[in-house]
This record gives sequence, structure tokens and C-alpha cells, in this order.
Amino acid sequence: MRRPQYSKLHKLMRNIIFLLLFLLVACQQNKDQSFEAENKPSGPLPHVIDLEKGLENNGAVFKLSDIADSIKFVRLEKTEESLFRKVLDVEVHGDNMFFLSFYGQKKSYVFRYNLNGEFINSIGKVGRGPAEYRACDYAIDYDRREILVLDWFKTKKILIYDYKGIFKGEHKLGRAESSQNITAIPGSRIVVYNNFTAPRSDHKEGSAIYELFDSTGTRLSVVLNPILQIPFDSKFDGEFQLNYDHHNDGAYRSGNEAYLYSRWGDTIYYTDGTEIKPAFVLYKGVYSAPLIERYRTPYKDDKPYLGEYMAVGVFITKRHVYLEQNLKEMKVVFEYDRVSGEVRSSQVESSGRHRVGYLEYEESPWFIDDLSGSGAGIRVNNRTGRNGSVLALDYNLDYFKDQFGIDGVKEDVDYEPEMLKARMNLLNSLQEDDNPVIVLVYLKDELKFEF
Repeated sequence: MRRPQYSKLHKLMRNIIFLLLFLLVACQQNKDQSFEAENKPSGPLPHVIDLEKGLENNGAVFKLSDIADSIKFVRLEKTEESLFRKVLDVEVHGDNMFFLSFYGQKKSYVFRYNLNGEFINSIGKVGRGPAEYRACDYAIDYDRREILVLDWFKTKKILIYDYKGIFKGEHKLGRAESSQNITAIPGSRIVVYNNFTAPRSDHKEGSAIYELFDSTGTRLSVVLNPILQIPFDSKFDGEFQLNYDHHNDGAYRSGNEAYLYSRWGDTIYYTDGTEIKPAFVLYKGVYSAPLIERYRTPYKDDKPYLGEYMAVGVFITKRHVYLEQNLKEMKVVFEYDRVSGEVRSSQVESSGRHRVGYLEYEESPWFIDDLSGSGAGIRVNNRTGRNGSVLALDYNLDYFKDQFGIDGVKEDVDYEPEMLKARMNLLNSLQEDDNPVIVLVYLKDELKFEF
């Protein structure tokens, strides 16, 4: 007689549980949708970044913990095949780190390590043969797991190697201008960009700063060099020969896109493999000056302006754009929020020293290391690896010790115990003839681009 009552009670409890589970799932979906809406960039590209307002909104302190979950210090293994004192470029893909260095040896210039700093193999060989290269730049085709090497003496060809360093073939570039650097994006698309120092007279009409090619060598899109804005006038030719240097231009992968910046223009470009388009336009207001004025006089109307270059470095996450600008004798780091449109800038002093809160730095820090407790200024430059999910920074031994060598924790700087321990262990093990140290900064999940 009691069995039906038990069955009714059982059904009631089961329905209540199903209802609670349904409500829980619905709440989580709403939470996820709300988070996605709150973090979705506002409006289509290009966005205008108002640096003039950013200077009014100064005094910001950018902490490493704001963008990253962890920091890792990597000591690079030394072998006869991989001994170098300086890194020109570093990239990270999966469990691999790749380095470009012209220093210390002559057998190869591109090296592959794992994330623990163990040497795996070199990429190709230095030489004049068909599968060899001399001075070069390289890029990683993540989809095909290939290394693309652009030999500066063979500007119409890109050499292809697999991750083991074995030569596989060539890409031919149909109509590349004076190109010295490359990056690769999905779909076997290649971006080459100009990095040569040259006077205005060396740049003909049509001279390009960015060119996009497909795997057949067909040029799909081009951006003309900003220096073409300057009238062809031999009066200024020598001056521009000294100043025209694209050493800090850059391109880096973020998800399925590549972001491109030149310190000569006021536009950051991007490409998704179809064409090169403006992503962010910098508005400088009263701090702006024509390109030629940035070199003829130190100030415009006795007031400082934002130039001489657009940016020393650029770092882009799903949520923010960070860039560094010169202002008189100072360097200012700006943060642009891609969702709210707010622009903030760091606090600087006219002496050229940089104060962030209670800390002083010789150079402008982008982010303060509050993860390992060193208080070091993490700076993003043209050598920094930025693939959308991790920052990879190289430090020669002296500079690493200067930045991270504090014994323990800098006063009033937060830290994570395990990261502090890893930093101190590395410092105590370094030797004078070691390879450079690599610092890996792992971004927060909500800021990462997916690969």
C-alpha cells in the first residue's frame, strides 16, 4: 500500500532535481553570454585610439598579474651547435621555442628548443647553397608546422623547413619590393614587410611597407610606405638617411590574424589572409605633427608632440591594445580598452626616469612583475614573441640579473611563492658564459587568442 506513495515522492524529488539542474545550466549559459558580451570589442575595425585623452588619464600602473596567470624563467641549454649571446627574435608554438641569432656561431641562425630550455635541433644551415641561407628572418607556419626562412640575399624566395630542420622546398614571391621580414598566417598566407634603412631617394613610387602573398607567390594586398608622404627633395635626403630606420617595425600572430605596425605611420594594420586593412588609428590631437616635422624640429610650436615614432612596440590581446610612444624626453605606455574605448597612460617624469607608483625605472616599464616579486619592468619590443597566448622575452645575463636579480622580493611587490622560488633558483645557477635567459609570460584565458 505504501509503494505508490514512495513512487510519487520519488518522482517529485526527481523532478525537483531536474528543475534545479536546468536552472543551474541556464544560469551558467547566461553568465557565459554576459561575460562574452562584456568582453566583446565594440564596433567593427578600425578603432580610433585617442592618445590625447590617454595623456589626460595618466598615472596608470600596469601589473603583470592584470594580464597573466604565471611567469616562467627558462635557462637555455648550451651545446656546440647552439651557443649564442644574443637573441634577435623568439617565437613560441606549442611545446617549442624558436630563436633567431647571428651571434656566437656560424653553422645555423635559427634554433629550436622545448619550453624547459633543452636544445632540440637547428633549422637549416648557413651557406650559399640552394637549401642554405645567410642573413635572414623567419616565420612559423603553425598549421603546416613549417619554418619559413627569408634570406636577405634571396628576397624573391622563402626557404621551407620542417620542425626538425629538414629542407622541404621554396616559396616564390612574385613581386616583393625591398622586403626583409616575414610572418605567416593560416591558409599558407605570407606577409613580408620592409625593414631597410634608406634615404627617401631610394624609395620609388609604389614602394611597399607590407605585402601579402599566397602560396603561389601572387601578391594579394599591399600597403604603401608612409615615407612616400614626404616630398622627394634632396635637401632632406641625408637627414632621412640617418633617421629612416624600421628596426622596430613588427608583425605578429594573434589567433588567425596578423597585426602589423610601423613606427612611421599612425595606423596599426591587420590581415586575416584576404587583404591588409587598418585595425587601429592613433589620434594625437594637439600632440600631433606632420611626418617631416618630427625630424626638422624637436617640438611643434614649442610643445611636445607624440612621435618621433608611432610605437617602439605593440602588444594586442582580445581586450586591450598596449603601445609605447615617445613624448619629449619621455616614453609613455598607453592602454586602450577595446570594449569600453577608454585610454590610460603610465606616469612618467621629465628627467627621463619613469616612476610607477613607488618604483623608479631607467626605461619605461610596460608591466610590473608582481608574480615573482622582482618588481622588474617587463618591456615589449620588436624581439618579443607575441603569438596571442604567451609573451616570450629574451634577456642577456647582465640585463637579466639587473632586472630580476633582487634577492627575494622587492618591497611592497606582491608575488606567487612558486614563481619566486623558480626565479631565485635560476639566479643562483647562472654562469657567465650561459646563453640568454627566456622569460615566458602566460596570458589569462580571457585575453588569449585561440590558435
